Amino acid sequence: MISNLPKVFISVVLFIMAVLSAGVNCFANETGRLSGKVVDADTGRGISSVLVTVEAGLEVFTAYTDSVGGFALSTLPAGFHFPISAVKKGYKSVSTTVSIESEITGRIMLALPSHCLKLLYPQGGEHVIAGTDVVIRWEAYGIEHVRFEFSINSGRHWYTLGEVIDAEEGQYVWSVPDLPTKNCMIRIIGRERPSMTDQNNVPFSISSF
Repeated sequence: MISNLPKVFISVVLFIMAVLSAGVNCFANETGRLSGKVVDADTGRGISSVLVTVEAGLEVFTAYTDSVGGFALSTLPAGFHFPISAVKKGYKSVSTTVSIESEITGRIMLALPSHCLKLLYPQGGEHVIAGTDVVIRWEAYGIEHVRFEFSINSGRHWYTLGEVIDAEEGQYVWSVPDLPTKNCMIRIIGRERPSMTDQNNVPFSISSF
């Protein structure tokens, strides 16, 4: 098939392939640097001992922040949209992407929320059966105790459901009451931070056996 193509066309294609190949190889050998700071999203203060991870292709590069939240990675392959994450116990982890340019020191700031409360399940639209057990799931950081409430009229009236002492456990088993409704809501509240609360986006339904 190739032998039937004009020689000029074949030559152009081979030239383009050679140029692209050379560009890829050259790019693969280029490196850059990354420095940055990890701060508390609430106070803006630097956080020490945060694990920062950059996934550059098949390689993983890591660094820990210093006493003021700074970190540096001195040799990273040049490239675009590498995943970067920052993790520390007691804070909500964050992740984004970063691009590394050859022979340039890139800079980035990452902010970790020190207080977070988010209801994961139910989110609304679910159908549950009275008398069964449903696992309420949530995500919490910087909160020790959480209280649960439920409503059968889309949030007009709330009733206490229970409490969890260790909020970071992230789950609570709820025995569904025999209160048939299409307008059930679950609300989670930080006991020591009542302003931190979350609930399902739309109602879910409860039906009898």
